[in-house]
Amino acid sequence: MSKRSIVGTVIAGGFMLNAIFLIAKLTGAWSWIVKRQTQSSRQRQEIFFKTLFFPDNKVACKAEFTQRHGCTNKVCHFSHDPKSSYAQLLKLLQSACRTLDVCVFTITCHDLADIIIDLHNKGVIVRLITDDEQVDASGSQIGSFRAAGVFKCAKTRRRSSCITSSCCWMVTL
Repeated sequence: MSKRSIVGTVIAGGFMLNAIFLIAKLTGAWSWIVKRQTQSSRQRQEIFFKTLFFPDNKVACKAEFTQRHGCTNKVCHFSHDPKSSYAQLLKLLQSACRTLDVCVFTITCHDLADIIIDLHNKGVIVRLITDDEQVDASGSQIGSFRAAGVFKCAKTRRRSSCITSSCCWMVTL
């Protein structure tokens, strides 16, 4: 999470903080705070949003986007388009260096699961929120994540839930 996100979260927290924000903004201190926090190259993070639509028009070639030298099959009939949604998602996931946050209903794609497990094994911090009732669903990769030590279940006295109708991925480069 970037410093800007933290500041935005804190400001929305309560009336007193909103009053402090208003005073800082009026006195010009706010621009100094924002400038100081965005100038630090060590803490600076690029935030972007991208929407990917699935399925692609043609099935993507797994080897093209997951192997070091791409697809070597001369007569491959799968898509090698780097602009496909699948290719962009794989490239983004593989670029994670520090953290990967994932919020999905379930994951059934072996390719995505393999990348997430590989990132975990390389030391990338992986946090995964998923529906606990999907563990035994057909094709679910949640068991693979648990076996690889990607995440553990935390039971609480008060059950909380997360409802998601889409996939949310956050990668820290």
